[in-house]
Amino acid sequence: MMKLQKVRTVRGYRALVGILAALLLSLPANAALANMPLTLYQGDGAGVINSQLYVAGGWNGPLPTNILLKYDPPSNTWTSLAGMPHLSACGATGVINSKLYVTTACNGYSGYSNYLDVYDPVANAWTSLPGSASAHAAPAIGAINGKLYVAGGLDGNGALTNVVEVYDPATNSWTTLAHMPTAVTNAASVALDGKLYVFGGNNGTNDVATIEVYDPHKNRWTTLASLLPAAISGSSGVVVYGLAFMEAGGGSGTANQYSPIAPSIP
Repeated sequence: MMKLQKVRTVRGYRALVGILAALLLSLPANAALANMPLTLYQGDGAGVINSQLYVAGGWNGPLPTNILLKYDPPSNTWTSLAGMPHLSACGATGVINSKLYVTTACNGYSGYSNYLDVYDPVANAWTSLPGSASAHAAPAIGAINGKLYVAGGLDGNGALTNVVEVYDPATNSWTTLAHMPTAVTNAASVALDGKLYVFGGNNGTNDVATIEVYDPHKNRWTTLASLLPAAISGSSGVVVYGLAFMEAGGGSGTANQYSPIAPSIP
């Protein structure tokens, strides 16, 4: 059986972000990055395609935007691209075959929506796809083996949900999978070693420190014995060289580092 490595805290998270950006986007380690053209919050996440960073949706006032921004590291510039088909926030983003798949849960009006759209960077165009059966506001997400996995969040009525769904671009359809052990929203998540890892989140009462893992081959969730050093919520996850990093939160300037096995770093 694979031995799990204990989660540990990494100091200097602000510096760590720069290191991760350099690894993912081929940036100089100490580069002064250009600011985004506008302030966005509760967006739909981000994805990296061909070493360029794409940021979709988010609030910038009383209503969400439909904005899509691209950051180009060599020129250190941001570019506004084709807007999303609708106002979008509170969703999540995954990259499959060099295309950006974005879910939308908040469109600025009552309730939560279940939109799914895909962006083609070559054509600079969006295509609307079938929505999931359930809405997922601030869910966990991961692209694994050409499929998009969306877990938990808030449903169409704003209630916590542990529903898990997967979108398959090959069949243009959604399938409901085994439910999460813990219904959470605003968890950090990564796709790592063919599995979906969900770190922390909020259970409607408190932030939690659990780590739950979904195995697509077995359609089964496992709650790991290794816990985060402290409960987290509203964090995001990234994988670099087989290590998962997520912000520790609370303004601590630290990050949590997790790996299922001892990594091999070039």
